[in-house]
Amino acid sequence: MVQIVTRFSLFGFMALSLSMIQSSSSKEVSNTSQTISFYLEIRKETHNKLKKVDLNHLDEHEKHIKADSTWYFSFHGWGGSVKDSPILPNMVKALQKSRDCNIVHVDWSYLAKPWYGIAIENIKIVAEYVGDAINKVSKGGKIGEMRIHLVGFSLGAQVVGFLGKYMQAKYNMKPSRITALDPAGPGFNHVEPYERLDSQDAHYVQVIHTSGKSLGIWEPIGHVDLYLNGGKAPQPGCKGNKANVFSGATCSHQMSKKLFAQSMQNIDTGIKCTSWKEFEAGECYGSQTRQTCLLGLEDPKCPEGIYNVTMLLATEVNNNNI
Repeated sequence: MVQIVTRFSLFGFMALSLSMIQSSSSKEVSNTSQTISFYLEIRKETHNKLKKVDLNHLDEHEKHIKADSTWYFSFHGWGGSVKDSPILPNMVKALQKSRDCNIVHVDWSYLAKPWYGIAIENIKIVAEYVGDAINKVSKGGKIGEMRIHLVGFSLGAQVVGFLGKYMQAKYNMKPSRITALDPAGPGFNHVEPYERLDSQDAHYVQVIHTSGKSLGIWEPIGHVDLYLNGGKAPQPGCKGNKANVFSGATCSHQMSKKLFAQSMQNIDTGIKCTSWKEFEAGECYGSQTRQTCLLGLEDPKCPEGIYNVTMLLATEVNNNNI
């Protein structure tokens, strides 16, 4: 009996929390500015430092802002915090070494817990607050819509979708790019585009799938959808066990961040499939006549479509924040 509880604890918890969505959840947020924080990456000679900033008063941090540069806004997932940002430390270093940029980690941890269903309800609160803040930065001349790159993991990937929708509807601003790392599936599978991340939420939306049909969404929803090692669990380096059959899914979900970071150093290429049917049949594989697409931030905007990416990472992930 204990084994059954353990095996189904993850999805059972998510299903239960989905059923507990309450209209009162938003009432608990008395001051959004106190529940959502922004952390700017400050580059030092020997190390990086995270500095909590107020986007409404960026003049105080002028010396740390790179003018006329891309702004990366990074969003963690359900149960996470700023330390779980999908732009990992090694990726921050690679980005800062290769280009002038501003990297902002968005901490919405207070609204990302405890129940998954309530966290879903809070997504729009986060999207609107961040959208308003970005608009103010834009009015100050420090950022333009074509220099906005949103990066989200799991439920954070759904947040950036609603952020893109909100910015377009209220400010007529459309983010340049969205990189969605294994967008959350539960609560978002088989729903209309306006209820989840969609290709219209930015000028270019790249979606990376690593745990489809379990924790991550399975169907293609971006301009470009890259299915890493088949797009499902278990990913290389992830193992389940009899006591917890979903540990492989959790690890594979988290692996999207590792593989995304790896793409800054390794050239990982996806092979374009002729159709969704071909991909699901397992018949999409290498050919000199097929179009290809680079995984990650170096992708120069690939032709729209579904891509099968074969890559390896023999590193176990031990992080349960999804």
